[in-house]
Amino acid sequence: MKTTKPIIWICPDKYRGTLSAMEASTIIAEGLAACADGYDLRLAPMADGGEGTAALLGRLHGATSRRVVATVNPLGHAIEAQWWLNQVSGEGFIDSASVIGHETVNGQLAPWHSSSLGLGVAIRKILDSDPRVKLNVCLGGTVTVDGGAGLLQGLGWQLLDRALKVIPSPILPSQLRDVVAVEAPSDAEMVGQRIHAISDVEGPLWSREGISSLSFAPQKGVKANEINDLTNQLRHWETVLGKCRERLDISGAGGGTGYALQWVVGSDTSLGAEEMIKAYGIFREVVPGMMVITGEGCLDAQSVAGKVVGSLLRHCMASGVEIAILPGTSTYAIPEREGVVVISTDQFLPDLPLNPDVARKRLFRAAKQVKPLR
Repeated sequence: MKTTKPIIWICPDKYRGTLSAMEASTIIAEGLAACADGYDLRLAPMADGGEGTAALLGRLHGATSRRVVATVNPLGHAIEAQWWLNQVSGEGFIDSASVIGHETVNGQLAPWHSSSLGLGVAIRKILDSDPRVKLNVCLGGTVTVDGGAGLLQGLGWQLLDRALKVIPSPILPSQLRDVVAVEAPSDAEMVGQRIHAISDVEGPLWSREGISSLSFAPQKGVKANEINDLTNQLRHWETVLGKCRERLDISGAGGGTGYALQWVVGSDTSLGAEEMIKAYGIFREVVPGMMVITGEGCLDAQSVAGKVVGSLLRHCMASGVEIAILPGTSTYAIPEREGVVVISTDQFLPDLPLNPDVARKRLFRAAKQVKPLR
């Protein structure tokens, strides 16, 4: 869309637990309204592969037909998960979080008793339902830590133990060291060609340093004294299946579901934030005076590992575009650079208990502080 006005792209992620990305976009625009005359405000609510990515990214690709698929949640209980389809192109979108995410277990975290089996079952059913479908699987917001082993079982892979017997599904994280071999289904190549894995993070399956699936294990309920055991399970799992050597490594996404899809199934991969940026065309044409405003619930070290804020920051720095970041709170300090401003919203109404209404007021007041940048 051509414009003669300076563009302000309003591109927040969700503020988990309080505001959706769309709500946050609207609030930021309202906060800017008093000083935005002469600017072209463009709302671009973002997602990085976690909850809500399938609906947002699907809409941008014409996948507006809502479908449901019967499967099981991480604890094996029957559920129906929604996915989105472009009925003309056959392109589909599903969130892993809709099958193995927090809401599917009502916050009852049990990582050692949870499986990604249901995600594999859902994907397999969708692919079998229509040979035209090319399915985008958005990875993020999961509660599983099984390295994607259950997902593989759901897709038709067989996992063999030391006696070369098939391990019944669902395999659990504590059983990964029992696996000595994996047998692919006869249509494995077709399955890999029809899946595109969209990750919320870049990083290996396991690592004692930097971002990996282990970085997210504590928020899924893994205790500090259990991390070594989980590390050993995942190390063995990777030894059996092979180490990913792709330039973009999404193995650590979704408790290792990224590893299973990328390295075993052979799916194409990309980062969700980059897919959103491309779909909106945010940096397709950089015009004088252009600015980006983004934010999320908590700015932390994970934010710069392929997520929305980090991806937008990299693009802005490379393009010479000003960026304002409005996190709900911060535990990570972005180095000071010209054209980069962080305005933490928790400095507004800091003493009030956080709820959606307080979050709206905080974000609105923080957005009004963006004015000095122009």
